[in-house]
Amino acid sequence: MVLDSGDVFHMNNQAAESEAEQVKERVALFVKAFNKEGLAALGIGDRDLGVLGVKGLLDVQKDAKFPIVCANLVDKDGKDVFKPFAVVEAAGFKLGIVGLVTPGAEYKEKEEYKLLPPADGLKKALDALAKESVDAVILLAHLDQQDAVTLVRDVPGVDLVLGGQSMGQSRYVEKLGAAWWLESGQRGKFLSVIALNMTSPGRKEFVVREEADKLRTELKQIDERVKRYAELAARPGREGTRTAEPERFKGVIESMLKQREDLVAKAKNVVQAPADAPFLGYDSVALDRNLREDEETAGWVAEFEKKYPSVGGHGAVSRTTAGGTVPSAPPSRRIPHKAIKTLHDAGKVKAAAPTAVQ
Repeated sequence: MVLDSGDVFHMNNQAAESEAEQVKERVALFVKAFNKEGLAALGIGDRDLGVLGVKGLLDVQKDAKFPIVCANLVDKDGKDVFKPFAVVEAAGFKLGIVGLVTPGAEYKEKEEYKLLPPADGLKKALDALAKESVDAVILLAHLDQQDAVTLVRDVPGVDLVLGGQSMGQSRYVEKLGAAWWLESGQRGKFLSVIALNMTSPGRKEFVVREEADKLRTELKQIDERVKRYAELAARPGREGTRTAEPERFKGVIESMLKQREDLVAKAKNVVQAPADAPFLGYDSVALDRNLREDEETAGWVAEFEKKYPSVGGHGAVSRTTAGGTVPSAPPSRRIPHKAIKTLHDAGKVKAAAPTAVQ
């Protein structure tokens, strides 16, 4: 199952009038590619709203074989514009997929639609999902991480948060109360692969069995760095280099020791999980250009680039190698890679984070 947290269709929050036809065709290209690869649900980003507007996204939904989900966008009568959530079945389990977009998003039709506070939208969606008997809830959160932290603390009921606003790339999943958080980076460089391992139906809190090992590894790395910097500070410095100022090492060491204290405090909160607890497995897959692309999708990209060569950094782009010019995806987003479908067909993916964000 492949999911995306938004900001798919353009690099910027606005598009020039002269770009209108190009944007329209690029959107159609992405929708066609996502349809082919079997996207399970798409969240909305602020750039999607800024460039396409609500009505443009409604047009996207007409051609998409996947639902666009957003629980906090309503019309002037308070009715949902898109599905607030989708229920997807995977390996015999039911997953609720909720979408939220930052309330600071700018869009064209503000007199016709409004964005609710994320907490209001999430509460509404979770109340409805309670009747669906889902086994886990995944939130496509186009929100800053700190806002997401506050949200899942104040509105419990989410198991996994796939962020899409902060543009960071997670090295591992982070705990937000009872939920887990991660982001996949930007511009289609990485695919976050999440395995949801569940043994029986029903809602149970997920654990990450590797969390204690991860903390021990980080503590060991910090201890090694502190030792190395302490040795450097103790050596006679060479004139004209930073080693001549041992005091400079002191601040670095103090910073690392503070990191160590935080990790030790975090380790104390790691408890032994029950043997039957559902757990998450996480891997970040680099979608580099050496991987083979789906030939049909690559053909669509090549046709697009032929029609819209790079102009001022906002059109399609190509990369030049010793062998000539190689077409690539539009800069706003790399086309979903064949690797996604390969993982999906192999049954290794039960839930995946966005292929990229912003």
